[in-house]
Amino acid sequence: MKHLCRWIAPSLLGIALLPAWSAARADTTYVYQGNTFAQADPPYTTSDRITGNFSLPVPLAPSLPLTPITDVLTAFAFNDGVQTRTQADSTVCRFSVATDAEGNIIDWQVAVREAPPSAPGDPQRVLDSEPAGDQVGTGPAAGTPCDTINLTASASNTGGGSWTVSIPGVPTAYDYMGTPFTTADPPWSVGDRVAGSVVFSDRLPPLVVDRDLSFAVQDFSFNDGVQTRTRADSTVCSFRVTTDTTGAIVAWSIALREAPTPMVGDPQRALATTSTVGISDQAGELPANPTACGDGVLNPFAFSAAPGTWSGPMLPPVPTVYTYEAQPFTVATPPFAVGQRILGSIELPAPLPRNLPLTEIGFALSSMTFEDGVQVRSLGNSTLCRFQVATNSVGEIVTWEVSLRESGVSPGDPLEVLDSFGPSGPFDQSGIGPAPLAPCDQITLDVAGTSTVAGSWRGSAGGLPIPTLGGGAMIALATLLGLGGLVAMRRMRRRHVV
Repeated sequence: MKHLCRWIAPSLLGIALLPAWSAARADTTYVYQGNTFAQADPPYTTSDRITGNFSLPVPLAPSLPLTPITDVLTAFAFNDGVQTRTQADSTVCRFSVATDAEGNIIDWQVAVREAPPSAPGDPQRVLDSEPAGDQVGTGPAAGTPCDTINLTASASNTGGGSWTVSIPGVPTAYDYMGTPFTTADPPWSVGDRVAGSVVFSDRLPPLVVDRDLSFAVQDFSFNDGVQTRTRADSTVCSFRVTTDTTGAIVAWSIALREAPTPMVGDPQRALATTSTVGISDQAGELPANPTACGDGVLNPFAFSAAPGTWSGPMLPPVPTVYTYEAQPFTVATPPFAVGQRILGSIELPAPLPRNLPLTEIGFALSSMTFEDGVQVRSLGNSTLCRFQVATNSVGEIVTWEVSLRESGVSPGDPLEVLDSFGPSGPFDQSGIGPAPLAPCDQITLDVAGTSTVAGSWRGSAGGLPIPTLGGGAMIALATLLGLGGLVAMRRMRRRHVV
């Protein structure tokens, strides 16, 4: 009896895909090369193998669990030396993939059958692949295409092959220049610095908010005066980026380790650069962990306390002002009064993209002023607990969640508050209450003014050629993970943990 093939027909669940860089873009293609067959019946030989590819309209998300993607495939083709299976002549019984933190395929279950289905008992061709191995062949068709087939001629191996990915776009370089090290152990020196370059698969779009872009990194090179870390000799432990409205890199967290990973306990070189003030760039050696990116204390080490700068292509800066006018307060306690209202203004380096989903933009503001007749909130005197906006097809702000708190107030002392939400509420509220332990914690207002109807924003992208956001937004803008503490580096005595 030959190999048995049995697969459960896929349940067509949605897939968490990372949207493409732009609305109009060629497909992303994943290419598979299997190992040669260890067992083969004619017409197969042990020199044959499965090779093939599939395409998606957008790249797979990093850290994707095993997920069916049948309903989002734009094309596939697999050949085993005898047959070629494509969408046009196959029944897909299963097509699921999983990815690692860099978006590489690490698990898969592919099962395709010859179509149209053969009549029960007639020969039907089969092609299956998964990490445990590949299997192909021909056997008498069962009652339905994806039922168990008892293969009469087959070929197989006991180890899955490998996947590579081709992400479309125009490769684009971004250069980094760090600030000089202020503390350094030999062989590093004070005055050395981290400098490097990254080539992404395409130009970075505006308002990428703290996203892991390791999947889109085609190449990189970083030097710290002693070591040079490249894609060929490094493990990427972190590659997170934030861009402003011009597409310029304004926050980042990149952590690289020497690869292959040395034996546990042997020195492993590390290099990291972040936008965090205090411990920005650091380099050094740590005892190798069982895992490539495990924590450790750098010794020797070097670091700089101030972040460096990035250069690269960006949209032309066009300072753009958006103004907000709330409805008058309908309920108020002194010093607030019925009839007062919140008025606001923000300036950005460039217009907001059109069709932007609700996205945190506080980090990108050039200036801000909100006043309600009692207080005036600005970037200089406020904690921005939340500043999220969404735009329509012409770039107008249509949804917003703004929560501002007076900065520099001790717990228990009077704290000025200004909130605005729309269009679904809870609308506008200003007030004063005892400061909580953290500025953005819940607060009970002693005095307040509120309105129960949403206000409105003015200002938009107008006719400027701002890239549109397709498929629900470029680079999955919906999640704000926080820009402080972008890298897990804890201070231990005078050394640093990466």
